[in-house]
Amino acid sequence: MSGGGSANLPWAFGNGATGKINNLRLGEAILLGTDPVSRHEIDGLYTDVFTLRAEVIEAKTKANPLQITLPVLSMQCVTLDSPSNARSILAIGHQDTDAADVIFPAGVTFVEATNHHIPVETTNCQLRAGGEMKLKMKYSALSRGMAASEVVQIYRDANALAECTTANNDRPYSK
Repeated sequence: MSGGGSANLPWAFGNGATGKINNLRLGEAILLGTDPVSRHEIDGLYTDVFTLRAEVIEAKTKANPLQITLPVLSMQCVTLDSPSNARSILAIGHQDTDAADVIFPAGVTFVEATNHHIPVETTNCQLRAGGEMKLKMKYSALSRGMAASEVVQIYRDANALAECTTANNDRPYSK
């Protein structure tokens, strides 16, 4: 009898009786290697099986203004030399994935999302138009991305993965 899903793994592997249930519908646990309730990694499972690659379609560096208010001089803002960050636009949006369930690399801050784009801010990371950003996904982002017609899925076999790992190169597998 089928009952439950990934959230029921602790119960299924626990010491208590499982009754008549002999089948769990596992999605997130098997696909992403994480417990959907605690978000902890599950020992023995991979957490990096899926990667979402988003093209950078625009990248601009801007200086961070330092706000100084001087009422006597009626000055509202003076821009001084300060660390810069970049605003970039990724060619992926709500139509393609669940933007709230995308995990951005360190130094990348999610700004917002539209149907077609995700603007991000980066610090200590230069992106160029035409480049790409590799993103991890939670289950909702993965399931929406797999169903989106505009998202290309590239599957790799074990030999291609071993070759990529050995060469430290992330080329798509081609037949």
